Parts: sequence; structure tokens; C-alpha cells
Amino acid sequence: MVINMKKKASKGVFGQICAAATYFIIGIFMGYAFQQMAKNNGESLPITELKFIIVFLAVFFIQIILHEAGHLLFGLLTGYRFVSFRVGIINLIKQNGKFKIKKYSLANAVGQCLLAPPEPVNGKYPYALYNLGGVIMNIISSVVFLEIYIAIKDKNSFTALFFISLAIFGFLTALTNGIPMNIGLIANDGKNTLSLGKNAEALKALRTQLIINEETLNGTRLKDMPEEMFEIPSEEGMQNNMIAATAVFRENRMMDGLNFSEAAEYIDKLLDSDAAILGLYKNLLIADRICCELLSDGDNERIKAYMTKNFNRSMKQMKNLPSMIRTQYAVALLYENDKEKADKILKIFEKTEKTYPYIADIESERDIVNQIKEKSEQKT
Repeated sequence: MVINMKKKASKGVFGQICAAATYFIIGIFMGYAFQQMAKNNGESLPITELKFIIVFLAVFFIQIILHEAGHLLFGLLTGYRFVSFRVGIINLIKQNGKFKIKKYSLANAVGQCLLAPPEPVNGKYPYALYNLGGVIMNIISSVVFLEIYIAIKDKNSFTALFFISLAIFGFLTALTNGIPMNIGLIANDGKNTLSLGKNAEALKALRTQLIINEETLNGTRLKDMPEEMFEIPSEEGMQNNMIAATAVFRENRMMDGLNFSEAAEYIDKLLDSDAAILGLYKNLLIADRICCELLSDGDNERIKAYMTKNFNRSMKQMKNLPSMIRTQYAVALLYENDKEKADKILKIFEKTEKTYPYIADIESERDIVNQIKEKSEQKT
């Protein structure tokens, strides 16, 4: 059954508007402040604009780094172990006991700090400080930056504008991350914390996902992990975005085992339900479903129905993910019958293999790519 991809509006639009408003507000404030500074100092417009761009980018990345550092600090303080720390595409990971720098990006997430969970005590383990650590750090740093600004005598100086910009951006970042909402394709820290606080099943789901993340980073494939880690969530549990993510990992395990017909059936069930699956995961499920279809009979109408403008836009956003590159390869080779295009995409995949941090995921995707090649050879 082909679902209607327009039947639900994206729940992340409001969050995207809030995030965009944050950048707009700080941009307007900084633009006005720098204009006044230029008038007072007699600076030319190009110099002022250059300073504005430098400070805006510096403020943005400093607060992102502080936000992720907050997750790291409060996570380590509550018993978590370091796994990865990412800002932009630069990802510091701990892989098999060694620190490495890898390239990795994720749609709608400029930064990310992933840790391994501590052992539970009486079935429970800490989660709030790790999840809200970024928000806490943004608030603390903003207070410090505001105090520095207040202490500066010349409020029209470059230094003063820099610190007040840091303070304002920090407070706004804390709000957009702390108020529970979806931002585009992902849930923010506030929403994740709220989801975890509602039931123990969600907390167990988070723990499982963090363990899976660490294991795949160190080279353990999903198909080789214990089956009990991928239990089918209850219908009630599927209304929680954290628990619903577990179902997505179950489907990923089917793909890893090359069980494409089973995966296709499960994907249809998930996409046709009202489960609280985040937009990021929905698009990854659709990518897998297209691939499954192409590796079976290849119903062109079904494939066309999935490849909506929204999905194609998301595909571009997640163009660096191996599963998306693999699906693009399958579409080019098996749907469009464009071998030249497919060969170019394959080269992108091979380049991604060298820098992608998750060893197990790359091995899995390489197996699927080989299946796509075999299917193409059978058709010729």
C-alpha cells in the first residue's frame, strides 16, 4: 500500500520558524548595533559589514560549542562515557578506545554530543542533566557574557557588542532548545527530556539507542546485536517519539540482514500508522522503502509516489548519509537506468566510506550496494 505523503503536515515547521526567528532577531540587533558603532568611529561600510559577518559567525559557533559542551559536561558528571562530539561537519569520536576526527553531518543539527549511558540503578539512570546540559550551559554562559558587557565602559565598542551579542544569542538558543518542540526533522532537548520523563519505556529506549550508537561506531553491526534490543514497541509506546525510534532501528536491522521483503512490509506498517516517528526517521524509512521496492519487482508507480518534492528536498539535506547515497545509487541504476549517473553516485559513496565514523553502517550499506549491482546485472 502506498501512503499519502501529504496526509500529515510537518510538526517541525513551528520549531523551524522559532529557530529562524532566533537568527533573525540576533541579526537585526547586531546589524543595528554595528551600524551605530560605524557612525561613532567613522568606519566605512565594507569594514563594518566584514566585522558583522565575523562576529555573527563567531557568536553562532561559540554558543553551539558551549551548548554541546554542556551536554558533555553534565553527562560525564552523571556517569555517562564519551562517544562523540560534533560541531558542523567536524566530529571527534572515541572509536575502540582511540580518539579520531571524522566528517559527519545531520539535517537540522549543527552540533551533537552523544555519550554512552551508565549502568542503571534499580532500573533507573540519570537523563535530565545530560539532555538539558546544553540549555543550562547556554544560560550560564549568557549570564557571564552579560556581566562582562556590563563591566565594559564603552558600550559602543567592538568588544562590548561582541559580548552582548553572545549573551543574547545564548539566551535565545536556550529558549529554542529548552521549550519542547520539533525543529524540522528532529526533536529538541526540551521535547526529548519531556518524553523521557513521562514513562520508563522511553528511558529504556534512549538507553538502547545510545548503546546501539556506541556499538555501531566501534564496528558491531545491527544484525549481530542481541535481538531483544529491537523489541516491537507497544501501540501506546509508539506515540512517544523516543520509543518510536526503536521501531526504526528494528527496521534498520532488517535492512542490515538484507531481509528486504520483511523490511518493506514493516516500513509500510510504520508509515501508515500515526506513530510519533520524527521527520528525519520517516525520510530514512522512505529511502529504505524505495530501495526495497527496486530490489524486488520495482513497481514504478509506487516508487514515484514516494519520491515527493518534500522527500527529494530531504534527500538533499541528508546527502552525506550513506543510506541516502545508496538509495540515490539504486534509483539511478534501477529506476532511471542511468549507469553514468549511478557510477558518479558510487564514487561519492566510496569517498564517504573513508571519512564516515560509523564502521558498521558503512559495512551494511556496502552490502546493500552490492545487492543493487547484482540486481542491475540480472536485468541486463
